[in-house]
Amino acid sequence: MQPASIRSLGESDLGAARELLRDAVPVESQLPALLSVLENSALAPGDEQRGLIAHVGGGLVAVAVHGEFAGTAGAGRLHLIAVARQHRRSGIGSLLLERIISELGARGTRFILAELPEERPALDDYFAFLAANGFIEESRIPNFHEEGVALVFLRR
Repeated sequence: MQPASIRSLGESDLGAARELLRDAVPVESQLPALLSVLENSALAPGDEQRGLIAHVGGGLVAVAVHGEFAGTAGAGRLHLIAVARQHRRSGIGSLLLERIISELGARGTRFILAELPEERPALDDYFAFLAANGFIEESRIPNFHEEGVALVFLRR
């Protein structure tokens, strides 16, 4: 497999990035919010959301959005990492996460927080990916998304 190249998400990448995200996200109810943050990161990148994409052989194979929590100093946020199905378990997601950690670290970030619904088994792979990359559960809000579905905060 060819090595991945990573660059900032641009407006011209939005169509392919939207399709990748729609295919990669197994929880339909989360798509509107994730698509919104993806679009904002491409159309109006800033401290709160910046996008990265990974290409292999000229094709977009992964997208990530990260930033900082508004009004905070040193609090990073991982909005999403999505990898095309045929490129999962190839290291591309971890490569994107390393880039995010590096970028946020250069800005003085002390920690990175990921918030996600505890949708099991749909998000088991994403929880496992974050755990394998040093994220640990910090807290949760029970029944946040709906009865029996907590909002989980993972911190690195």
